[in-house]
Amino acid sequence: MISYQQYEMLLGQQVAPPTAEELFDFQVAVLRDKEVLKSPDELLPLRKFLPTAPFRPFLIVPAVQMSLDELMSRVALGEKKGKNYLNETAVRNIVAVPKGHYLVLDVEDGRKMLKTSPDQVVEIFSQEGRSAYVCREGIFHVMYFSETLRNHYMDLYGSRCGAKVVPSLYLLGERPLLSYWPDLADPEWGSPSCGSRCSAAIRL
Repeated sequence: MISYQQYEMLLGQQVAPPTAEELFDFQVAVLRDKEVLKSPDELLPLRKFLPTAPFRPFLIVPAVQMSLDELMSRVALGEKKGKNYLNETAVRNIVAVPKGHYLVLDVEDGRKMLKTSPDQVVEIFSQEGRSAYVCREGIFHVMYFSETLRNHYMDLYGSRCGAKVVPSLYLLGERPLLSYWPDLADPEWGSPSCGSRCSAAIRL
């Protein structure tokens, strides 16, 4: 299993890193243990897209017919399970994501965007050629690495709930929540992003 200390190393700390294969296997194990996928072997074709040198963090995003309520119930921090407060029928993605199972590559979990206003976030991502997380990518991130939320909360700018509301992941009484928060520059909130996404059929 990959420890939180090893996860910290992926973000620049001096801890012995897992290999891309170990990180992949860890995430598959989480999906299996939380009964998100009945047959994790479905994910094996994604192995050929694992990053080599220079190694960058990545996420597996499985295509599963599970509601936001169901997915958040599989996010846990200690003994407390996550909860969704969004109206799922109103949630939509404003960035393109592949169909089917895919990888989110070159992940930055949002700590570089702490205390950054919404307008600045959009401008920085545009200049750097990065893409904001969509709602489900954020959920899978904290499903694998729930301790991230002890460091900072996440605004998921790749999705909207209704016309303008940005979904957010945060803690309330140590319980992970999916809801929303006012769009402000806040030292406790960051906007995660990726360099690209790829599936067996397409790369975005």
